[in-house]
Amino acid sequence: MCIALLIGTTLAWFTDSVSNRGNRIQAGSLQIDLLQLGATLSDTQEDEIIEAGESSINDTEYYSIRNIEAPVFDYDLWEPGYTEIKALGVKNNGSLALKYRLDITADGSAGSLADVIDVYVKISDTPITTIPVSFAEITAADSGYRNAGTLSSLMEDEDGTAYGNLYPPTSGEASQAYVAVVFHMQESSGNDYQGESIGDEFDINLTATQLTYEEDGFGNQNYDEDAVMVHDGQALETALENGGVIDVMEDINLNTEKADACEGENFAYTDLNVTEDTVLDLNGNTLRVRGSIYAKEGANLTIRGGTVEYAPCEHIANGGKLPVINPINANVVLDNVTVSGDMGYQQLIQVSNNNYWDQEGDTSLTVKESIINGSIGLYQADDYDLAVTVEEGTVLNNKDGSYAFYMTGKPWLTINGGEFNAADLIDVGGKIEAAASVVINGGNFNLKGSVLAGSGKDAEFEKTATGGTLNGEPFTFTVSAD
Repeated sequence: MCIALLIGTTLAWFTDSVSNRGNRIQAGSLQIDLLQLGATLSDTQEDEIIEAGESSINDTEYYSIRNIEAPVFDYDLWEPGYTEIKALGVKNNGSLALKYRLDITADGSAGSLADVIDVYVKISDTPITTIPVSFAEITAADSGYRNAGTLSSLMEDEDGTAYGNLYPPTSGEASQAYVAVVFHMQESSGNDYQGESIGDEFDINLTATQLTYEEDGFGNQNYDEDAVMVHDGQALETALENGGVIDVMEDINLNTEKADACEGENFAYTDLNVTEDTVLDLNGNTLRVRGSIYAKEGANLTIRGGTVEYAPCEHIANGGKLPVINPINANVVLDNVTVSGDMGYQQLIQVSNNNYWDQEGDTSLTVKESIINGSIGLYQADDYDLAVTVEEGTVLNNKDGSYAFYMTGKPWLTINGGEFNAADLIDVGGKIEAAASVVINGGNFNLKGSVLAGSGKDAEFEKTATGGTLNGEPFTFTVSAD
C-alpha cells in the first residue's frame, strides 16, 4: 500500500536556497486534512499551531497543518550523511471515498544535489509515533522503511511517488493513513556537492478523485472507476473526446491557454464539444471559456461542483458572445454549478433541438442547486421533445434585469422550486405552440414585471401553478400589459 499526503494541491517542501512557495491545501469539494507528528514539527510550525489555538505541543500527537504556512521541511545546510525525517498523516473528513496520487516535481531545473538525496518511506494505518534515532534504524531489515529512490528519480517517475485510498469515517474502513518520509544525503557524495542546492522550486503535487465506492443514482458502484484527472485546457479537450468521468483539479482558463483567443478581429472561440456520455466534476474549480460547451449527438452530460464562466473579448463588439452551455440533441444536468458571464442580449444557456451543424433530436436540461447568473433559452423545433426542469435550491439572477426564460415552439418548462430574480419570468416568442407547457410547482419569483411577456404572451398553451410565490404573494400567471 502506498499513500498520498494531501489532496488536489501543490505543496512546496523546501525554503531558502531550496525555494519555497509555502504549504497550500485546496480540498475543493473533498474534505481532507494533512497532519504532522508533534515530535517532527519545526519551531516555526509549533508557533503557528499555538497561535491557531493549541495550548501546547505533545511529541506523540498529530496536529493539523492545513492552514500552516511554514514548510514541512525547512533545511538548507545539506552535508553527506545528514538525515531529516517527518511523520505525516492524511485524514478523510468527508463523506466520499478517495483515491489519490502523489508526485514530486521540480518547478524549474533540478539541482545536482537531488541526485544524492535518498528518500525512504514508511507507511502505516495507525499513527507513527516513534521516530528512529539513527539512520541505521531506518535501514534495518525490520524497520518498515523502504528505499523509494533518489529525489531526482522520484521526480521523473511516471507512476508517481505514492498513491492510495481513504474511506469516509463512517464506513468502518480506513479513513486515515500515516507516512514517515526520510531524506538522507548519501555519505559518498563528497565535496563535489558542497554549496549545491536542490534546485529552483520543488513541489509535491497531489491529485485525487472519487473512489469507486459510493453508488450512483442507479445503484452502480463502478460509475466513476475510470475517472480522468485534468489540470489544463488541452487535457480537458482530450478527455472530453472520450467521455466518462473527468475530474478538473485546478482552475482552467481556455482564453489564456489559447494565445490567439482574443487577438485581432479574427478571434477564436474556445468551444468545448461533448459527444460521449460525460460527468465533468469541477471539484470547486472555475472553467473559463469564450464560446460554448456543446453537448450533442445524444450525449448525456453532467457538470457538477464548480463554476463555468464566460469571458468575452472586451475589444470585440458584443465580445463574439455565444451561450455558455448549449445542449442540442443531448441531455445536460447542472448540479451545484455556478454559471456566469457578461452576456448582454445573449442567453447564458441555450437549449435547442437543432442547429446549423444538422444536430437534431430530443433535448433536456435539468438544473439542481445551482446559480445561473443570466437567462435560459428554450428553442423547440420539429417534432422533437425539449424539456427544462429547475429543482429546489437553484437561484437564477438575470443581472441586466430582463427575462429569466425565453420560449419558442412547444417546449416544456417545469419549475419545482428555487429563487428567480428578473424583470419578467418568461419572454414568450411569437411562434409558441399550443403543445408548449409551463408548470410551476414551487419557487420564489421576485419580478419587476410579469410572469409572461413578449409577442406570444397571450397565446394559448398549458400554464399550471400548484405552488410558489410571486413577489411574496401566491403565484399566479400574470401577463405584461405591453
